[in-house]
Amino acid sequence: MRIVLEGLRGEQSVSELCRREGIAANLYYRWSKD
Repeated sequence: MRIVLEGLRGEQSVSELCRREGIAANLYYRWSKD
């Protein structure tokens, strides 16, 4: 949840955020839909 909220803030791009957290972008988008 924290990762999705950080992505919504827009301080970093989704790809940068995913790389930093070690997750795949498609996983981020799946979480953001929930």
